[in-house]
Amino acid sequence: MKERVQKLMAQANVASRRAAEELIRQGRVTVNGRIIQLGDQADPAVDTIEVDGTRLRLGTDKRYFALNKPLYVVSSNVSQDDRENVRDLIPYQGHLFTVGRLDAESDGLMVLTNDGDLANQLSHPRYEHTKTYKVVVYGNVSQDTLDRWEKGVYLEEGLTAPCSIRVQQRDADVTVLRIVMIEGKKRQIRRVAAMLEHPVKRLTRTHIGKLELGKMRAGEWRELGKDELELLTTPASDLSYIRRLRREQRAIKRRDYRSQQLGEQKLASRQALSELEQALNKARPGSRLRVSRISDDEDDEKPRRRTAVGRRPAGSARSSGSSETDRSDRRPTSRKSGDSRRPADSTHSSDSPANDTSDRRPVSRKPAGNRKPTGSRPTGSRPTGSRPAGGRPGNRPGGSKPGSSRPGGRKPSNRSGGGGSGGNKRDGGRGSGDNRRGNDKRRSSR
Repeated sequence: MKERVQKLMAQANVASRRAAEELIRQGRVTVNGRIIQLGDQADPAVDTIEVDGTRLRLGTDKRYFALNKPLYVVSSNVSQDDRENVRDLIPYQGHLFTVGRLDAESDGLMVLTNDGDLANQLSHPRYEHTKTYKVVVYGNVSQDTLDRWEKGVYLEEGLTAPCSIRVQQRDADVTVLRIVMIEGKKRQIRRVAAMLEHPVKRLTRTHIGKLELGKMRAGEWRELGKDELELLTTPASDLSYIRRLRREQRAIKRRDYRSQQLGEQKLASRQALSELEQALNKARPGSRLRVSRISDDEDDEKPRRRTAVGRRPAGSARSSGSSETDRSDRRPTSRKSGDSRRPADSTHSSDSPANDTSDRRPVSRKPAGNRKPTGSRPTGSRPTGSRPAGGRPGNRPGGSKPGSSRPGGRKPSNRSGGGGSGGNKRDGGRGSGDNRRGNDKRRSSR
């Protein structure tokens, strides 16, 4: 099976993948006697791969070592100064990959192996493999600070991944924390703690996956067996909690991104409207065209309406052609303030000014049960057996009423209730007030 040559070189412990790529660029690697280029593939079962004339031999046994890195030891295979490095602590001939690098001021568990694939799976953040630390920080850390630390904070490289934090001990001046992480930026714990105003006093890695440091002293190492290798590749139980926090973090980032996009779109729309308004004003200096918008600076500013020239705005008066339906131009009919009677030739149409009852005087009424029924008999007539019309002797039907200013020959109005002259419909057809007084005198004489 063909694979990239730099990967095969790393598996043969010739060099790391980056170092193997550099050897290929220098032209020091050949396949079947031909100098290869970066990205070329080869099958070790068929092809002959040589580095500087030495044949590449695969099938080396994979080795795994656990190391308790001491303080002030560099976590690399080659030191750039006179300080000691972790590769010097393990007497193994061949290339070893380091898993879980630590800064010089930190100590704890590290793993070195010649298995490049496993080293990549344990180190790269996309595989979400857990590493556990015991961190002693200055001060009494509040729960709000711990929540902020767990959900991620912004560093120069961006937002840190969520982590799981538990308080193991609180003293007067320090707090002991257990931190489980799935990524490891350069000096991340120290930088975040300093940002939150709780600098780190001591930092020790205790676990990689479920493999623990145990009782190894500083500088000691041991080779891992099959059971310990399984613990090494198994993540801690805190991973489910960290993944939940990560989902929440991604949802917040998406929401913030949408808000930012909407803000940019809104700003672009305002700029476009402003440019459009400037163009309209420049093209037509005296026009009334304006772009409708609302200012954000003043909340009480009313939006300007875009009105075309020659078009009637909403709420304006109607044209003269519809004057027959506009009641505002009609003149009310002059009437006496006390006259509530309708003329004989009046109609009951809705547009008649006689329907306006605002100037009528209130008339006292008796209950409906005490009213006498009125029929459709002629005006001024009474049924047989009733008292004479008008209410007392001497009054002729149709004649003038004593004290009345109405001429005797005038015909009563259609609104009379069938009693004497001067009665109206609101009197229930019982005639005028003078007739009622005459009836009362006649009853008293009896």
